[in-house]
Amino acid sequence: MKSAEIVKDSRTTTVSELQIAGKKIYLKRYNYQGWPYALKDLFRRSRARRVWIAANSCALRDVAVARPLAYLERRQFGFLLESYIVTEAVNGGKLRAELEQCAADFRRKRALIRELAFYLRRMHDRHVQNRDLKADNMIVSQKQPSSYAFFVVDFDGIEIGPVSWRTWVKNLTRLEREFRGSAVVTRTDRLRFLRTYLGPRFADRWKRCWRGIARQADVD
Repeated sequence: MKSAEIVKDSRTTTVSELQIAGKKIYLKRYNYQGWPYALKDLFRRSRARRVWIAANSCALRDVAVARPLAYLERRQFGFLLESYIVTEAVNGGKLRAELEQCAADFRRKRALIRELAFYLRRMHDRHVQNRDLKADNMIVSQKQPSSYAFFVVDFDGIEIGPVSWRTWVKNLTRLEREFRGSAVVTRTDRLRFLRTYLGPRFADRWKRCWRGIARQADVD
C-alpha cells in the first residue's frame, strides 16, 4: 500500500488518496469538533454513516456515484471522536475542467451539457437531491467522442425523498452560478441545458423556470 496523499484538509474534514492492491480509493475523515457535537452525536448517526446510507441509496436508485466501500467510527465511552467514509475513485475529470477542454469544440460541449441535464433529471426523478451540487463534486467520464457519464463523488449534500419544484430550482440555481462563473458556457448553453432538463413534460414551463433560477442566482 502506498502512503496516503492528503488532497483536502480543513477544520471539519480531511480527505486522503490511497492506492490499495492497485486501486485508487479516497478516505474522508470527519474530524472531532468538540464536546457539544459529541453530545449531539449520541442521539444521531455519525456523518460517515449518514453519507454511507445516502451513497448506497443513490446506487440502489441507479444514480451513478463513486462506489462506497466502507464507513468506520471511532468512539470513546460511546462518544463519537471521528468517523470515516471510504469510496472508490472514479476515472475521469472534474466537470469544470471538462467544460474548459470543450471550449474549442462546440459539439463536444453541447453533448456534455445535454448529458449533464439528463443525469440531473434522472437524479431528481429517482428522488435524489443534492444541496451541494457543484462542479468540484462531479466527475465526468468520456465514454465516446459525444457520450459522457457523470458521477457524484461527495455525498454530504445528498438527501433522499421526493424532489419538489422548489428543491430542483435550488439545485439548478447552484449549477447556474457555476455556469455563470465559466468563460466557456454561454447563455445559449444554459438555456439549452434547462430545456433538456425539463424535457417534453414541462416544456411549457421553461420561461417561468428560467426567470426563477436567474432571480435566485442574482440574489444568492
